[in-house]
Amino acid sequence: RSWAPGIEVLGTRVDVGAQRAKVTTRLLAGEDARAKVCVRGVDVPSSSSRRCRSVAVPGLRGLNVALVPPAGATRKVEVTVAFAAAANSKRRTVIVRQALLR
Repeated sequence: RSWAPGIEVLGTRVDVGAQRAKVTTRLLAGEDARAKVCVRGVDVPSSSSRRCRSVAVPGLRGLNVALVPPAGATRKVEVTVAFAAAANSKRRTVIVRQALLR
């Protein structure tokens, strides 16, 4: 029986640190991948109030992505990271985390 890739990006991990001035997201993937990182304020009624950034994530190396929280975010933010494998963009993983602004 031979190995075959699954439908997700290998070894993804997301850690979030939030302050009033910026939200830093630490990304890790077990293979080269693209990631779209979006931050939105949980306490902001408008769903259009979010900030996003697309980055290349080198496999097995961590990458920090810093974003300014959207206007109006005062207590809590939600960070959504959508990974896509560089070798096959059909393999995707989405991770959602929440963090309190300090």
